[in-house]
Amino acid sequence: MSLTTGCYHGCLYDFAHTNQLFYVMLCCLKVDRNVFETTLNKLNEFYADAEALSARTYCENCFACLTAYIIYLCMDTHYEKVSISLICHSFLVRDSIYA
Repeated sequence: MSLTTGCYHGCLYDFAHTNQLFYVMLCCLKVDRNVFETTLNKLNEFYADAEALSARTYCENCFACLTAYIIYLCMDTHYEKVSISLICHSFLVRDSIYA
């Protein structure tokens, strides 16, 4: 067995090949080739639809960013809250110890 081949449940397949899962499914799970290709094509259609950029998805993304930034502007961040606590603590230490 070379370095580019492997064994998955007793089935040899080529690691260098890009369709490893395809051969594992056909060889080891005894899935019909046409059924498996149909399943992969349907999954690819779903992913293509999810990744498609349209005016609707562009607006959804813009509104999502806008909403996040508006919330970010209206709330104090954790860093700002800790900074205020640090300032209060430093004033207390200054007044109690160094006064």
